[in-house]
Order: sequence, then C-alpha cells, then structure tokens
Amino acid sequence: MRRSKGFVFKRIAFVLLVSSLGASIIYAQNSSGNSVVTTPSMGGSIQLAHSFSGTYTLVERSNWSQYINGRYIGLTSREVHGFMNPMGTGFWRGQSGTEYTGDFYIFQQTKRNASTAAAGIDDIVPSTFVMLQDGSIQFTEMCFYPQLRNFPVFPQDKVKKGSRWQGTAERVIDPRNNNQYTVLEVPVEYEFIGEELYEGAPVYRIKAKFATRFNRYNPPRIIDSELTQATGTHDVDILVDKETCAVLMILDRLDETFTYRNGETIRYKGTTSLFTKIPVQVDKRELYERAVYIARGEEVPASSSLAKIDNAGKSSGSEKTSSSEIASNETGSSGGKTSASTVTSKEAGVVEKNPTTGSVIDDGTGLFQVEDTDKGVRLSVRDLKFVADSSQLLPQEKERLDAVAEVLKSVPGGTFLIEGHTAAVGLAAGEQQLSEERAQSVIKEMVKRGLKEEQFMFKGYGGTRSVGDNNTDAGRAANRRVEITILQ
Repeated sequence: MRRSKGFVFKRIAFVLLVSSLGASIIYAQNSSGNSVVTTPSMGGSIQLAHSFSGTYTLVERSNWSQYINGRYIGLTSREVHGFMNPMGTGFWRGQSGTEYTGDFYIFQQTKRNASTAAAGIDDIVPSTFVMLQDGSIQFTEMCFYPQLRNFPVFPQDKVKKGSRWQGTAERVIDPRNNNQYTVLEVPVEYEFIGEELYEGAPVYRIKAKFATRFNRYNPPRIIDSELTQATGTHDVDILVDKETCAVLMILDRLDETFTYRNGETIRYKGTTSLFTKIPVQVDKRELYERAVYIARGEEVPASSSLAKIDNAGKSSGSEKTSSSEIASNETGSSGGKTSASTVTSKEAGVVEKNPTTGSVIDDGTGLFQVEDTDKGVRLSVRDLKFVADSSQLLPQEKERLDAVAEVLKSVPGGTFLIEGHTAAVGLAAGEQQLSEERAQSVIKEMVKRGLKEEQFMFKGYGGTRSVGDNNTDAGRAANRRVEITILQ
C-alpha cells in the first residue's frame, strides 16, 4: 500500500529533529550500505538506528520558574529558532560529513502565546558545524548553539522493553543570561519503554535521566569563571518514529541550581521542549525571479510553478503625498529633512537576464531591491515614508507594501525575518527603538494583506548598518529601509 503524503511529511519532520540535536547514532546497514531499521525479532528485541542529512529548523521552548538566592523572581521564558542549511561536504579530523551553517534566533521572555504573534529577536547567533555519518556534530569554530548536542544516542545492541543503556551528551548553559557560557559533558542513562501511538503514528518511547553536576574537582572544559558549582536533575521523555527512529519530541523536566563566586544562587525549575519545523521548500532561483518581476510591476511569466496570487486588489499607482509630510528625519535627529522621492518601476516587458545563469537581473529600479543571500531571498524596501518621528507609514507606500505581500504569499507557511534600519543622524537609542517600531509597522501591514502574524520575526538595528552615506540626502534615504528575508 502506498503511503500518504501526510505520512511522508511526518516522517521527514521526525528525521529532522534528530539531526538538529546532533544525535550520536549507531547504524544498522543492509547489503547496499544504507541505514535501515530492523524489524523486531522473535524475542521482541529491536535495533534502533537512524540516518538523515538535509535542511532543518530546530525549535526550543523553555518555561522555567526562576529563583535568585532562594527568592522567587518569576517565570522566565525563552524560545530559540535555528535555521540550518547544508553547505556541502565538510571535514573534521580526517572525517568527512555535511557542513551546516545558519543562525539561531533568540527570543527572551517570550509570551506564552508567542506562537500567535510576531516575535521580537533579542539576539542572533551564527553557528557552523560538521555533521558526521554517525550523526554527531563537530564544531570547526566555537559555537554555543545548538545548546543540547549528541542527544539521544542509540546502543549498538538490540533493545526490548526495559532495556537500559548509557551515553554522553553535551549541554551549553548560561544561567545569568550574560553570554558567559559553560559547556558540560552530561552522562545520560536511557530506558526503552516500548511502542505506542502518537497522533496516529506508531512510535517508540524512551526515557532518559541525567544530572547537572560539577564542582572544582570536576570542572567543565569551558566554563564561566564566576560559576563555581551546579547541581540538578533532568527527567526526559523522548518519542521516536517506529520506522525511522527519528525523534518527534523531547520534553525535559528540570530542576537545577547554579552557585557563583559571590555566593549568589540561581535556580531554574520547569520544562524545555524541543522539536523541529520543516522549512518551506521553494525553488530559490524561481522565487528570486518572481520577486524581481513583481518589484518592477511586471506580469509574472505563466511558466512559473509558484502559486499564483490574485492581483485584483493591487494598486495601480501610489497615492500622492506632499513633501512636507515625508518623514526623512529619525528620532533624536537635529531636525533635517529631505524632500520626497518618487519610486518608479521599470516598463513592463523589458527583462534583463544573466547571460551565464539565465536568471532575471534586479537592476534596482523597482519598488524594492531583490537580493540573493545565504539566509534566503531578501527584499530591501528603501526610503520608506513615515510620518515624521513616528512608525506610521504614509498612504503613498500602499503600492510597495502590496507588492511585498504578493511576493511573501508565494511562500505559503513561510517564515519571514523583518529587519528595520534608520539613517544615523541622531541619538542611537532613539534610532534603535524607531527601527524596531517601523519593522513592526510593516508586519502589521502584511497581516492586513492576509499573512499571519506568527510567520514574522523582527529586529531593529537603528543606524548601525548603513548602506549609504549619512552625509547626503540619497544616502540617508537608502539607509531608511526595511529588509524582509524569506528564510530557507
């Protein structure tokens, strides 16, 4: 019987999480050398085995009660999204594997209903590593994400209900949340619980226990110099797909306390859950070309395989606004203003292509610029017009916002990173806040046009990432921009 597409989708999701956690996997192989999962023997024992290599998104959600010096402080919530892409073959100590690179987006004090709202990014941490054939991850450069590595591990021997085995995981901690990391090697004890159903799919349940332990006699290999001791317990439930042995879910119930040189203690008690999301897979070249056509105001070729978007509501032109209404100065500036500039699109039907690749070329004359980046296709909307010293977009931006929404709708279920920028003409703190508020304003406009708020993440940079000369009107206009990256 042929499996449904939904079942295949679940299998891929299961597979992604084990890769994202860097599981140290033992392989069972058939005669062709491919990793397989053996069926239970007459004695009821099974071989746990897994293999996977591909793009994945790791999601970690933590909800902990925090205590400082024994006093309850409140609920600390954190969410981390890691977008990791395979970059080809990599090497580590003579072994070859898949090299991954990407970014981890950190959200501190995330609301409990963060899945239904745009999330403000507190930090972006790059990560690069090589995933070897045994499933373990090895870092070519020092990286602190992902924070749980080589977990779970599977034994070489077959298992049955009640079987136990041991492994060693690695965990990165930062109790004070001040980027002073400690890397712990964690001995783990596993127990095979048995088979059950999860959301209609057959899975194996595995339980794991490990302790947070170190002191001056057994210090970690990397340690915050102010941290002197750590104690605590972790009880973990793991669900793996019966056929692929890829992890579906990890739920860690923890209670641990950290002690510092000054006598301060920090205790965390709560849960951390880890799982993966499948990035929306689209043809990057085709998405780039489609965005260029839309930016120029041209008809997208009928040959495009991307979903067609109803353009009936697209504005035929920008609403006019007088130059005195244009916000060309940023919060904290000295009050200088520049006149409005008219954004025009290239005449329809005139298309330039790269003679080597055949790709449509963005010549910078459209409603926004289209850029091909390692993170994904990026739309750079420059010289956005706002009411002076505010995040309120002016009506004349309707056409550009309509066009941006049209591109984003080409990627149903996609995840979009919104980055706000200002010209560097005033107080840095004011520019930083304004850039965040303007990024959020663009998200609100996208939601009005039918996109979901939870698809967006945002971060403001103020005037710290200029692309133009802040001493000229044209340079400041280029710096006042919002960049939207379709993460892939």
